[in-house]
Amino acid sequence: MKLKETVTAPIPVLITYLLYLGCFATPVAQNALARYGDYSLISGVVLEVLTLLLPALVYAKCKGVGYSAEMHFLRLSPSRLIFALCMLIFALSGAVLISMGLHGTGLSDAKYSLVDTYALALSERELPVYLRCIGYAVLPAFAEEFLYRGILFTEYRQSGIPAAMFFCSALFALGQFSLQKLPVFFFVGLVSAAVYYVCESFPTVVLFRLAFNLLVFYFEDAAWTLILRRANFVFFLCFCGVLLLLSAVLALSEAQRIFYTRALDGETVPPEGKLKTGAGARFGAALLSPALILCAAASVAIMLLL
Repeated sequence: MKLKETVTAPIPVLITYLLYLGCFATPVAQNALARYGDYSLISGVVLEVLTLLLPALVYAKCKGVGYSAEMHFLRLSPSRLIFALCMLIFALSGAVLISMGLHGTGLSDAKYSLVDTYALALSERELPVYLRCIGYAVLPAFAEEFLYRGILFTEYRQSGIPAAMFFCSALFALGQFSLQKLPVFFFVGLVSAAVYYVCESFPTVVLFRLAFNLLVFYFEDAAWTLILRRANFVFFLCFCGVLLLLSAVLALSEAQRIFYTRALDGETVPPEGKLKTGAGARFGAALLSPALILCAAASVAIMLLL
């Protein structure tokens, strides 16, 4: 049984974590970035994006010619954007519900925050909006999706779609280095993986994450100001619950249409229909992979240091 993908897939993520540990969890890079004054924050974000992209690009290069085709790097079908839109609403409402649950039960004193994830707090002056938008939304959308969906999902799908969705989402959540927000990031990772799988399009999942990041970036603070008021909490809980169910129904309907169209075109539906047996053993092998265990250990180490 071939287990190569389950062993090698976490390696670029592990390198990313180690680079992040060296760059951001030690004072060396912090002091160096501080010299840039007002632009130290955006410089730090660019450096963080490079720690995501460089290992992924080297890994893709090692996989050889044609790997971009396996990632569906250039495929973009406008007819599947409706599914991505439904999943965007599903992701936003689901993230809010999970955050409300964690906040309401006292398990987390922090809401989901895109800005908190990427802010290095090195600049005393606020950056222009367009620079913050590029640093917090545009660059992470491409870099994270390239590594966690493009590379990891492509590799882990040899072990079956459940394994691919679980592992790429788990490593994505660990890569945010926030224990309190881990469930929210894992949920966002699962939804992103579903968009990538159903649409079979890397540009589509990048657009999905870009829209998600921008909406969170511009409206998160205002939304949470309303939600956390005691009089509004129950209303938003019900509103997001209804929105979650409606978007899920619409997304499932669109997914059925997409798979039906593929079947008419003569494609195997689902595409994994020709995979060999033994997906359960592959899942177990991936779970016990030394590289995956080291990724978890590195993530915990960074969370303790930050």
